[in-house]
Amino acid sequence: MARFHTPTHRAFIQAVAGDAALIAGDLEEAATLAAAAVINSDRLRLARYLRYLSDFYNRIPAGATRHPALAEFVDLMHTDYPAIVAAQQR
Repeated sequence: MARFHTPTHRAFIQAVAGDAALIAGDLEEAATLAAAAVINSDRLRLARYLRYLSDFYNRIPAGATRHPALAEFVDLMHTDYPAIVAAQQR
């Protein structure tokens, strides 16, 4: 069985898991996983990965960025993936 120990695989899995946790309503877990996905990504540019980050960013409930972990994720997105943030602000 293949092991996914590379930063790319880890970031992708964390992005998928974070999105699932957000959909399930677990903001703490979602925020922690999504922030870790960005930190571990080394600014990954795979289309599917970027779509998961974009979808996650779009699903953040209004006012939820007051949650410290979600605030960290949003800050990381502004720094590492500004195009996704800019696209959502249109």
